[in-house]
Amino acid sequence: MTKYISIVKFTDQGIRNIKDTIKRSEAAMAEAEKMGMKIIEAFWTVLASLAVEIVLPTLAVASWAPVPR
Repeated sequence: MTKYISIVKFTDQGIRNIKDTIKRSEAAMAEAEKMGMKIIEAFWTVLASLAVEIVLPTLAVASWAPVPR
C-alpha cells in the first residue's frame, strides 16, 4: 500500500509551545482518521522546527490524491 511522508514545519507559536507537541500530534492523528488517513508514525527531528510523519491513506483518499510533478 502507498505511504506518504509529510514534512511539518512548526510555526513561531508552535515553537514557543513545543512542550505541547505530543498532545498536538495525537490530535492530528485523530483528525487524520476523520479524513480517511492514518498517521502511522511521527518523528521529531534535530533540525530547527521540523517534524516528519508517515501517512497511510485509505483507498478513497489515495484515489483522489494529486499526482506529484
